[in-house]
Amino acid sequence: MKKYAGIDIGFGNVKGVTQDTDGRRTATTFQSCVEPVSASPLAGFQGNPNALVSEVYPVVQGVRYRVATEQVVAPKIGRPQPVDDFQQSAAHTALIAAAMHSLDAPLVDVLALGTPVHTFAHHRGELERRFTGKHDHGLGPVSVRQVLVLPQPFGSLLLAQHSGQISPDPTVANVVIDPGYFSTDSLVATGLDIDIKRSHGVPVGAHAVYAQIAEILQQEFGARISRLDRIEHALRSGKPLTVLDRTVDLQRYLLQVQPLIQDTVNSLKARLGSHEDARIIVTGGGAALFFKAIKSAFPRNQVIQMVDPLRGNAEGFLIAARAASQRYWRAQ
Repeated sequence: MKKYAGIDIGFGNVKGVTQDTDGRRTATTFQSCVEPVSASPLAGFQGNPNALVSEVYPVVQGVRYRVATEQVVAPKIGRPQPVDDFQQSAAHTALIAAAMHSLDAPLVDVLALGTPVHTFAHHRGELERRFTGKHDHGLGPVSVRQVLVLPQPFGSLLLAQHSGQISPDPTVANVVIDPGYFSTDSLVATGLDIDIKRSHGVPVGAHAVYAQIAEILQQEFGARISRLDRIEHALRSGKPLTVLDRTVDLQRYLLQVQPLIQDTVNSLKARLGSHEDARIIVTGGGAALFFKAIKSAFPRNQVIQMVDPLRGNAEGFLIAARAASQRYWRAQ
């Protein structure tokens, strides 16, 4: 029985899904929180045994890493810093190893992974080499026959077409806008043919929105606001944020940072150029934050938000993995 997997590693979250030839599926989503295991004598101590978070400890290049594999409101493990070579880092490998373990995928026929648009050419070959074949990162042996690497927003384009959320039209340019944690990508394709010149990425994402809201709160309350994950949780859940002795509805503050979001979207629009042929597809973990600005920038274009924008790329990667496997076995 063959198993296919799609894993989307972002700076904000890890999203993964598998399916076997009998149609059985597994899925996982957790924050991209990873760090080397501390040598502190208090490492691993948990004062409240009922608050234990699922953790795994992959080993990469002789270093043991700690990865929390369930969503938490205020993670104690930090996220990776935004660097272009993240896909070549030990932390990235540790997150993929954790995702494979969480998905219970020791034998995979085709594994589809993604990279940001602006680093795709640089990282594609390395990712294919690193994860093809047999390897063991301390969580049990894993075997992958083939690795397929795609630009991250391409996964959502595949899913939108496959699910019928968009209809095929050879005269329309599908513009997939993918606001991530530290950056926002825009991928332009007619059918499945990517227009490289009109595709673009900018180093502004959801993190910049949370950080600017924190700055406004600091000025208003006169206190340092350092836990951006609390702001993220409040915005995602729609719940108020507790700041000192007050509870705060962040929607008012989100309106104050709209100029930052609008400038980011306008930058992508400028790279797109003429847009009378554009159909806009919004995906990614920051989709809800950016959707209003995208609608404002493209008032007369069709603008569609993915049904599940956070997991859209991973689900599309799974579609690509299945297709690649079927082509391989038909050719044998």
